[in-house]
Amino acid sequence: MLEQLKDVLKRLRWTESQIAVYCILVEKGGMKANDLAIHAHVASSKIYAVLQELKTMGAIIELESSPAKYGAQSPRHILDNLLSEVEGMKDLALKDAEPAFEKNAEKEFGNLNCWSVTGISSIKIQLRQLAKDCKKSLKICDPDLNWIGKSESKFLNKLLREKKQLEIIGTGPFQDILEDFKNNGAKVRISNLSGAYYIIDDIAVLLRFNAPDSGVTIKDPIFIKEKVDEFNRIFKSAKEVKGEVI
Repeated sequence: MLEQLKDVLKRLRWTESQIAVYCILVEKGGMKANDLAIHAHVASSKIYAVLQELKTMGAIIELESSPAKYGAQSPRHILDNLLSEVEGMKDLALKDAEPAFEKNAEKEFGNLNCWSVTGISSIKIQLRQLAKDCKKSLKICDPDLNWIGKSESKFLNKLLREKKQLEIIGTGPFQDILEDFKNNGAKVRISNLSGAYYIIDDIAVLLRFNAPDSGVTIKDPIFIKEKVDEFNRIFKSAKEVKGEVI
């Protein structure tokens, strides 16, 4: 159980023993050290060191003493705190790294009309990079909006707050997501779709493919005009999402 929590903690560089002990406490409740060692499959000679590490990290508390009984802190609070720390580190890291990247990216990508990426994570990063420089509009045509998580919603809503135009054509299963963007000022529609693509300022198109996940960014003016015309044609005939009535 708790496989997703374990995966997140692993990505945050927790040790296997720390993850095992913490997750047992989350799943089974308060427990003494000897019992924890058995349930978490951690050597009894190591369990107290792991518990001390978790206490220092603020992940567990001591519920009773003599003998000590330990309990887990809230997973939500733990992850919120850890991600907040990472966010702060990210801002410091980007202060120098981002200007250096953008200086070289202009040289490397400035004259290219087409390039590709592989994997859904790379596609999302590519879209964010393109949308970061968005001056007027972002058009999204995608039958599968599962890729829109908390982070993606944040940067898309940021475009809306900056008075950029956001137009989205999705499908029925994602009506809730579409309604949320509608309520924040986006223009949204529902239609039967086959391909997925994203148009930035009508000057760049990111195509998304499945099996395997891959994306192609194209800046050819003739191709872009065709995709813009296609998007506008679908958008015009698609069903409007009403959103929240205020």
